[in-house]
Amino acid sequence: MEIILPILPFVLLVFIFYWVHIIKVNSDEQVKQNEEIISLLKKINDNISNSAYD
Repeated sequence: MEIILPILPFVLLVFIFYWVHIIKVNSDEQVKQNEEIISLLKKINDNISNSAYD
């Protein structure tokens, strides 16, 4: 027990940094997916607008 206590703050800090890193990676992926969704929605909107004038 006396060996675990001194390294516990370090282990918790490593875990917290890893957790923040995972959140950042997921956020970046979510932004990429949102941009792709917006692009596809714009294409759909353009196709609907163009076909309305046919």
